[in-house]
Amino acid sequence: MEICVKLDRVSKHHGATVAVDQVSLEVRRGEFFSLLGPSGSGKTTLLRLIAGLDYPDKGQIYIQQTLVNALPPDKRPVNLVFQHYALFPHLTVFDNVAFGLKMRGESRGKIQSAVGNMLEMVRLQGKAQRFPNELSGGEQQRVALARALVNEPVVVLLDEPMAALDQELRQNMHEELKRLQQELQATFICVTHQQDEALMLSDRLAVMSGGSVLQVGTPQEIYRSPQSFAVAKFIGLSNFATGTVVRMENEICWVHREGLPPLKFLRPVSARASELVTIMIRPERLVLDAEPIRPAYDNVIPGTLEKIVFNGGETLCYVRLPTDLTWVIRVSNTTALPSSLCAGQRVHVQWQAADGGILPTHVSL
Repeated sequence: MEICVKLDRVSKHHGATVAVDQVSLEVRRGEFFSLLGPSGSGKTTLLRLIAGLDYPDKGQIYIQQTLVNALPPDKRPVNLVFQHYALFPHLTVFDNVAFGLKMRGESRGKIQSAVGNMLEMVRLQGKAQRFPNELSGGEQQRVALARALVNEPVVVLLDEPMAALDQELRQNMHEELKRLQQELQATFICVTHQQDEALMLSDRLAVMSGGSVLQVGTPQEIYRSPQSFAVAKFIGLSNFATGTVVRMENEICWVHREGLPPLKFLRPVSARASELVTIMIRPERLVLDAEPIRPAYDNVIPGTLEKIVFNGGETLCYVRLPTDLTWVIRVSNTTALPSSLCAGQRVHVQWQAADGGILPTHVSL
């Protein structure tokens, strides 16, 4: 697949602070790619480097195979949608969207046609003569998107595009943003710290921390097969424990932790006997019952049910294990939790070998 944006060992310092550290990435043409990470992870600096608002100290940035390191923003085939939209308050919706075309000296006929088509695409037809303060937050965001897209950039850069919206509007705009990207077959690069947003919108994403990229993959790959404790901890909710690899046989690996029975997992390629490892199991992969269900599950751990929390579409059950770890079990509310279960009760947490994972990095837990 054609590569649209390529970063080759890009670094950027802000004084003594390393904002981006030797980052290499490839973004494919026509994909929705997200940069996900907490504040200070380097994702916004990386977006600014691609946009030309900052310049790298080291490394190369290519857009459609053209080196753009020294090009100013207006010479790069990109458009940036800012977090707070940066609309011109004194211009109508039409004039805001038309601004870039007018600056390029396009004809009045082409401007009328292009802006009209774009307003229809973002579902703002009939609001061309309104001013930004007459629009809702979601409508203002769509104007900002239309202004970026009307210039037909090679890449659309989005800086925390949903940050200024409430939860209901965010959900609606997720759908709108993905629809636009797919209809236009455009390349979108989005900065966000919202996990749900990145998982929902992205074809692929890069998880960042401390100026470095920890892992790149599809949402499914990142969620189901994190390559490090840091990624597993940042993406979604997980249960962790540490232990020692005590046995390996064919595709199965046994991990021992004092106070627990030997735990069975699929054997990772990197597993070594006597190695200290971190195990991970997502809450929705665990089964909770008063009695052990054997031989249906490979792993069964006894524990005490500490509390049950109703959370809308799901119920969260917190279980204290014999090792003083507390694990969370997520039960969909379409699946009935055994009615006999109550806080303080002795229970069993159960899962299959294939439903957990062994992470290469040992973390003391």
